[in-house]
Amino acid sequence: MGNQCACTTCKDPNNEITQIPPETHSVNSTPNGQTQAEKVASKSINEDEMRKYQDGDEGVVKVNSHQQKEVHRNAPEDDSQNYHATKKNDDQSNTYQENHNPKNEMSKPNQREEENMIDKQHPPTSAQQESAQKTNNNEEQENDKHSQNSKYFESEKDMPPPSNQVNSDKREKRNPYTFKSGAVYDGEWKGNMRDGYGEQKWPDGAKYEGEWQNNKAHGKGKFYHVDGDIFEGQWQYDKANGYGTYIHVNGARYEGSWKDDLQHGYGVETWNDGSKYEGNYVNGKKQGRGVYTWADGSKYDGEWNDNKICGKGKYLWADGRQFEGDWLNNNMHGRGVYTWKDGRRYEGEYFNDKKHGIGIYSWADGRKYEGEWKLGKQHGKGKYILLDGTVKTGIWEDGKRVKWLEEGEDAGENNQ
Repeated sequence: MGNQCACTTCKDPNNEITQIPPETHSVNSTPNGQTQAEKVASKSINEDEMRKYQDGDEGVVKVNSHQQKEVHRNAPEDDSQNYHATKKNDDQSNTYQENHNPKNEMSKPNQREEENMIDKQHPPTSAQQESAQKTNNNEEQENDKHSQNSKYFESEKDMPPPSNQVNSDKREKRNPYTFKSGAVYDGEWKGNMRDGYGEQKWPDGAKYEGEWQNNKAHGKGKFYHVDGDIFEGQWQYDKANGYGTYIHVNGARYEGSWKDDLQHGYGVETWNDGSKYEGNYVNGKKQGRGVYTWADGSKYDGEWNDNKICGKGKYLWADGRQFEGDWLNNNMHGRGVYTWKDGRRYEGEYFNDKKHGIGIYSWADGRKYEGEWKLGKQHGKGKYILLDGTVKTGIWEDGKRVKWLEEGEDAGENNQ
């Protein structure tokens, strides 16, 4: 069953976005005769009183380590009577138990933020990056096992000799037959082929019970894995194909379509903490349209590619924040709209989960910054729009305003 990105709330002064303070912050005494707009503008000039907004919208994506899961299981290499059924590997099960939190705790909000400030970024920690890489490595190793290990379901070489056949054209029940590997088949035969209903048990405790055709598991069947996991559904030529249900011993469950032992088509996957994915799969990975809901109520509804959030989609955090727009490899990337529960809003361009390009940031009280951004910070030319409609144009560098521009002044001039 079913990638990884991680990020926590960390304080890095080099990443803070200093922003024009709210008009309610009185930081300078103002001379008589100034208009209200001039008073507000003069208050904003004192950089010492600029404050930082502590709740980030970058780096908060989204995908926990249990989102990407292959569900194959392979038998030991020394068992010639191996099976090939839908099964995750043990490493992935352990990874899930350690890391299955909403977005690896990336989106948990800080304490009540100051409502008039812009956020700062929360880059992923090295430990979280290692966790994501570990899960990817587990998946690669599991794919290697599929191609290298022999499978339980495989045409046995030591089939019953012709002398044991009662009628080669008629399906009939015979006494249990033990293969050289120790596997025992008890069921119906047609000639020297398992055909009809039968049960086969392997020495390690694995068991298949269901329909056979031409010596292969084919039709409705149920497979019991050694660790307690169970798959029940449709089989074709020794592989899960069609509709089936895979139940993990820890309570996780997938119900939906399969192709050649992989989730393929529409399916619903649930975990024992209440997380849930409903949507499309291709070759064992989330692909196309899907909805993922985390245990804390966070939710993503949109497009997936290669088990990652990718394309158009909407992400809703449990605390009411929301982003709707373009995604690439689990990151906000392209154009989108990010809103806060208190009314703040950013609409514009993102690059690799950071505001980058042209964007408009609106405070809850109606003030706006409209202009250029770079790697999550105001950078370049921008406009600060006051409540009375007054527009002040300035230059920002690395999140800090460095000058106001006079009317008609070019951004490249040195006037302050």
